[in-house]
Amino acid sequence: GRLGPPAETFNLKILNMGGGSGWFMVTDSGRLFLSDTSFIPRLIAHEMVHAWKGSYTITTDADWQYEDLLSGFEEGTGEGMAFELVHDYVRCYPNDYASLYLLSYRPYQYWSSRTTMYDALKRRRWTGGGAFWTHTGGQTDRYSIAATTVQMLSKENPDFYKDMMQLYYARINADPLWRSNRADIVDIWEQAVPELNAVAVGEYIDSLPVFDGAQLSRGLYILAETRAYGETGDQQLAASYSLEEGMLWWGVLADQVESYNLPAWLPWVTGDDGYVYIDVQGQPFTVEVRDAAGGTAAAVSSTTGWDRNEDGTPTGFGWTMPGELAMEQFPLGLYKETVTFTDLEAYDPGAREDFYFFGYGGFSQDIGGEYVIMVGVDGVAEGEMTITVEGEDLTEALSNGVAVFRSQSWPFDLEGEFPITVTDSGGQSRSYYRTLLEAATTQEYFQHQFIIVDVDFNGVEDAYE
Repeated sequence: GRLGPPAETFNLKILNMGGGSGWFMVTDSGRLFLSDTSFIPRLIAHEMVHAWKGSYTITTDADWQYEDLLSGFEEGTGEGMAFELVHDYVRCYPNDYASLYLLSYRPYQYWSSRTTMYDALKRRRWTGGGAFWTHTGGQTDRYSIAATTVQMLSKENPDFYKDMMQLYYARINADPLWRSNRADIVDIWEQAVPELNAVAVGEYIDSLPVFDGAQLSRGLYILAETRAYGETGDQQLAASYSLEEGMLWWGVLADQVESYNLPAWLPWVTGDDGYVYIDVQGQPFTVEVRDAAGGTAAAVSSTTGWDRNEDGTPTGFGWTMPGELAMEQFPLGLYKETVTFTDLEAYDPGAREDFYFFGYGGFSQDIGGEYVIMVGVDGVAEGEMTITVEGEDLTEALSNGVAVFRSQSWPFDLEGEFPITVTDSGGQSRSYYRTLLEAATTQEYFQHQFIIVDVDFNGVEDAYE
């Protein structure tokens, strides 16, 4: 059905690696599935999507051996199609044990826990492609961005995966020397789905770092975790430095430090184990928050946390969660913040970056029966907005850069592309598109947050200019 014919015909061996071992991966050209004893249908489906390609996964080198540069495409299709497949299963067998299990862990197994915040996350620099596992927990946003994109493509064309893989196999069959490469994969995706949200798919994919097809470039990155729960939300901040392999948390052997040519200004310490570790704990930073009209909504100064191992090495990045940046501290609206790591700014432009978030002040939602769509606009602070959902035109005021639409009747599995018309206070209108997926926040509020960035309000979002 959804996946089309497999690349090869073979038996897939499932090897039990032991309860609690944490193994969930396919190896040996799709022939071997290493698993622990956990029953996780979404993850089983994810690995089966990888196995479906057999020896011909997108993340391969000249010898069809694993290489992670194109992980955005391979892991995105694995995770995105896994969610689509479990949705199909639950709708066909709503009372099955597996369905009931999936529905009991919805934010983590039935949909990506970050899908509802996709627009706020999708262009953050540190989510660049290549290795998905640059530091503990860092893969969560990458998997979600890539998977959500694939699910959106599947709403444009329900046969997206099947069509895409047929085009992929055709390339392999036409030229024995052809191998996976970013340009051709993007072209194949665009053939399967020409446009996404009224943007050429090639252009859309090019705007997302997770599909870069390269490891993170060497340099500083601000790590920002934005977590919107439904009526509250928080933000965590840290910083790191990527080496050649794209890793953000790293230790290198002390006798090899010179070969890495670490900059003199980069803090690091040597542990008793003979490794040198990056040390970004205790770093001062500032956050300037601006509202939709450009006014200063908050100015925060803080430092990253401090927690050391017995040998004096850092336990991690020193993530910190400033209470002043809690989303409920800001009146309902769209906010743009500039985070600056002040001691590092003079050495690397990556020490300064902008992020978006929604203020929750004064906002409430009935978690049990209300569906909410928030649309923020960087480019228009006041005016009105019209969206079309289930064939009905709905208009709400746009205030402090956000319009909020609510319904007690929209189904929670509402999906598909919908149009958005923004009209500024002078009567000028522009149109955009977004896609709804069946998803909710980690606390199970059915609330989607979309962000349109069109600062000059010319009808073309800035990422595509």
